[in-house]
Amino acid sequence: MLWSKTAGAGGAGGGSVSPTVAYVTSSIADSITAIDISDPANMSQIGSFTSVSLDFARSVALDLTNSVAYVACQTSDNIVSIDISDPANMTQLDSFTSVSLDSALGIALDLTNSVAYVTSPVADSITAIDISDPTNMTQLGSFTSASLDGSFSIALDVVNSVAYVASRDSDSIIAIDISDPTNMTQLDSFTSASLDAPYGVDLDLTNNVAYAVFSNSAHIVSIDISDPSNMSQIGSFTSADLGGAYQVTLDLTNNVAYVASFTGDRIVSIDISNPSNMAQLDSLGSTVFNGAAIVTLDLTNSVAYVAGFLSDAIVSIDISNPSNMVQLDSFTSVSLNGPYGIALA
Repeated sequence: MLWSKTAGAGGAGGGSVSPTVAYVTSSIADSITAIDISDPANMSQIGSFTSVSLDFARSVALDLTNSVAYVACQTSDNIVSIDISDPANMTQLDSFTSVSLDSALGIALDLTNSVAYVTSPVADSITAIDISDPTNMTQLGSFTSASLDGSFSIALDVVNSVAYVASRDSDSIIAIDISDPTNMTQLDSFTSASLDAPYGVDLDLTNNVAYAVFSNSAHIVSIDISDPSNMSQIGSFTSADLGGAYQVTLDLTNNVAYVASFTGDRIVSIDISNPSNMAQLDSLGSTVFNGAAIVTLDLTNSVAYVAGFLSDAIVSIDISNPSNMVQLDSFTSVSLNGPYGIALA
């Protein structure tokens, strides 16, 4: 099943091949940095690339087949393609901007159809961009709606041609028909009393469940997406540790959701084996998690990587036992000033 998600990260890591490089975007340093994670207990920097086009670089997603990283940049209102074939010597391929990319934030890739989808919390939009030629990106279409007010993160169900967007200002999760990226349409907008300022969303497409986290209400909510035109709530779990919840990433093999809490400076593991009755497994907090923005998973090695936006650090965490998470390492450098997005290769 093909899918891609982001709230900064370009999807969860894992699979049959162990990732050896983490690509990290830094909003303050206007950079993308390659970090050697072959030993997650001893991370080191490989290379870093800075550009005016990467002004307030946020989310990153990877096309590993063509060795390209795509970065959504909030201040420069653009999407930037970066050649990562040599992580020690990255170079810019193209930079594309549009009025619909005002404050570009979330990005997800449909690599089957060579389309990048980018959210804009200021333009209240989702924009489809042709990335078939990463040196010459072009806009295919853009969809704007009041439901997309403050559109933040995005997750794709490529098989069914649906994009799910968490919109923090409309307190809703929106399903968008992307079967024709030149003419996208809204399928449904779901909100409830539990949905106060949604920031992150991730998908369990096997069971047709979306999981969203809500910063203000300290909730994680499970949503039935079997019919994307008629979404409904399955369950809701709240915890003080979920205050400021920013992003959620799923380990579907072990039925665990990992949540990064920006104001709580922590990562929280949630049992989602029963989406109608979720339960907290563990919560790991530290000063190096200050402003925890993103959590990305290497499921092959049972390691989570967290970006500490305010601590200027990337933290590796042993998640082999999600009920007892343990910090492995913390890495920082001048190029990691305000790290936000993480994608693993």
